[in-house]
Amino acid sequence: MSFRKEAFQFCLFSDTFGRTEGAHEAGKRGPVGDDTEFSIALRSKTGKAIVYNPTVKVWHKVYSYRLTPEFIKRQAYWQGYTKAMFKRLYANKGIAGSDVLSPEYKLLQRILIRLPLQIARELFKRPNGAWRKFSLTITVLFHLSLGYFSAVFSGLARFTEKSYR
Repeated sequence: MSFRKEAFQFCLFSDTFGRTEGAHEAGKRGPVGDDTEFSIALRSKTGKAIVYNPTVKVWHKVYSYRLTPEFIKRQAYWQGYTKAMFKRLYANKGIAGSDVLSPEYKLLQRILIRLPLQIARELFKRPNGAWRKFSLTITVLFHLSLGYFSAVFSGLARFTEKSYR
């Protein structure tokens, strides 16, 4: 992700969504998504679109601890938790939660529609791989939902912009 220098005249990255405890091998503990929050705030303040170019390739080094079940579960939980916070924050600003989370809803639709068919096709060719993919998907969706609903039901998603800036 990259932004023009001028974008930072409109908003900055939030400490609330980017600052986490234990961001290394222990896994994240706290709201994540400073890049998402920045993008939403920038779009709402400027009225301009953010361009997605699928032909741009970015190579990330993925450390082995990020592939552990504990890290994946914790990351999924905090992603869900943060989405509930975004929905509440931007609803307070008059932006519908479905608008704020529409990329996530579209991704979830793609996962729920395409992935079961893909796993079913792979089941006969590579049963172990298909089972791992299915297991990982269920684990991530469960922890994502757990984080989302824990934020909603605990009231932690009921904050205002003043409470985090």
